[in-house]
Amino acid sequence: MNNIERILGWWRWNVNHYNSSGAKFIGIAIYGDYHKAWWSKWFLQPVFYWFQDFYNFRLSLKYRFFPSYRKRWFIDTGAHRGWNDCDTLILHACMAILCMYLEDECGGEVELEKFTKELEQPGSEGYGPREAVDRQSFTQAEALRIYRWWKYTRPQEKKKHAELVNHLYGGKRRMRFVKEEDSSFSRIVFDKMTDQEEAMRQEMHDLEEKIYRDEKQMLIDLMEIRTGLWT
Repeated sequence: MNNIERILGWWRWNVNHYNSSGAKFIGIAIYGDYHKAWWSKWFLQPVFYWFQDFYNFRLSLKYRFFPSYRKRWFIDTGAHRGWNDCDTLILHACMAILCMYLEDECGGEVELEKFTKELEQPGSEGYGPREAVDRQSFTQAEALRIYRWWKYTRPQEKKKHAELVNHLYGGKRRMRFVKEEDSSFSRIVFDKMTDQEEAMRQEMHDLEEKIYRDEKQMLIDLMEIRTGLWT
């Protein structure tokens, strides 16, 4: 092993290890107590992100041009750059694998729906015993349902939630610090919302809870059909 291979091997382990909320570079936490320090913001973070981008670009080339590498070693979660806790990564990774199954292995949403309807028709026993065909048809229909929720329903709900949050809190000072008389301390004062804004706030919380419930249920549903996701 030459020196270049040693360096690349060291960096490969470090970047994989550091793509997390506990990311560290030269022993210093990227998202820790020093995150807002001038030397972290202007030196440590830019250098870290440059090397991380370089490594991720290398991975993206392998992902695009080497299908075997994509299937065995790499899952593009699509999660945003930076801090992603394990609960977020579990959700995105599972749904990325579902998308890979449906888009790459089944030929896409339209083709899978066509094949699923074909299995539901009388005379489809040529694909196997009726019980097995029905089970596969159900699995594919569920895969389509979960896929469409992930691709269409959830993004729309997340967008609506973001719009509500921005309308209620974006650019507004809901929280103010009022200095106490004869004291060096300040107390927090929250501005009161109008009745319409209170209704919007409740809608925001209800939508947030719905998104969370749907994410949990869809993961459960995906695990229920896991053994049928093969081609």
